[in-house]
Amino acid sequence: RDRVAFVSMLLVSTLYLPITRAAVMVVRCHRDVQCIWDCAKVSDADRSYVVAFIISSVVLLLLSLLCPVFLAFVIRKKKKQFEAMYPANRDINWVTFTQEDRTSYKDIYAGFEYRWAYFQVWIMLFKTVMCIPTLGLEQDGRNQLVTIPVVGV
Repeated sequence: RDRVAFVSMLLVSTLYLPITRAAVMVVRCHRDVQCIWDCAKVSDADRSYVVAFIISSVVLLLLSLLCPVFLAFVIRKKKKQFEAMYPANRDINWVTFTQEDRTSYKDIYAGFEYRWAYFQVWIMLFKTVMCIPTLGLEQDGRNQLVTIPVVGV
């Protein structure tokens, strides 16, 4: 379990956005990957692009979407355990609870107040929401600059 937690924390902290970005670029056949694969026409795409497309789609599903959901369930379980132990004065007791917690996933929620325990999950989902439209919908640099504020609103 400690290895799974370590890999999860590594993905959340450093590798989440670069991997999501690369997967979106392959799935969308972004112009930066067209020099590697001839993927402009899906019917004419070479087999290596098809394999990369399938792998990237699986990565988007598992890492970019299901990983934040899994971490949200882990946090929810911990919050329910906390609420059963400390029914009152949650903010002060949350610090004590996270300091005594020996779970491998505690780094995801330990540094935040009780009501902000899901902050890392929201950041991961926000990164995905920002990455998909800016890389997936628009491939022109100027249009991406217009897409970012529109998605942010």
